[in-house]
Amino acid sequence: MLPISEISWERVSHPSDVLKVGQVITTKVLKVDQEKGHISLSLKQMQPDPWQEIEDKFQEGQMVTGTVRKIQSFGAFVQIYPGVDALLPTVEMSDQTNIRPEEVVQVGQEVKAVIKKFAPKEHKISLSLKGTDVSDLLNNEVASV
Repeated sequence: MLPISEISWERVSHPSDVLKVGQVITTKVLKVDQEKGHISLSLKQMQPDPWQEIEDKFQEGQMVTGTVRKIQSFGAFVQIYPGVDALLPTVEMSDQTNIRPEEVVQVGQEVKAVIKKFAPKEHKISLSLKGTDVSDLLNNEVASV
């Protein structure tokens, strides 16, 4: 079994977005459960960990550009490096209260934000638009995804 979370470092909506039936791939064996007859595999662990690659590329307080990949009620996930999504919490999108993320950003939109927390060893990065002119930070063009 190749779980969706082990296909790629990037978010995968559906396995068919990355893999094709009959495609030959090389994977790493993560676990063998002889009692159940299951073998857990990983494709992403055959590739470099992008979180290790970014340790020296980013720092707190740095302005970054990224693409909004997914919107949730609590914020938006912004890809700032291939395979690395940072969280832009709703409370960090605006100085206004009670806004919904989709009122500020859209999937596919490019944004410029400040890194508020940078913890690559924990696979956590949080961003902020607060205290900045949002119109300067948002690119009005929506990129196709």
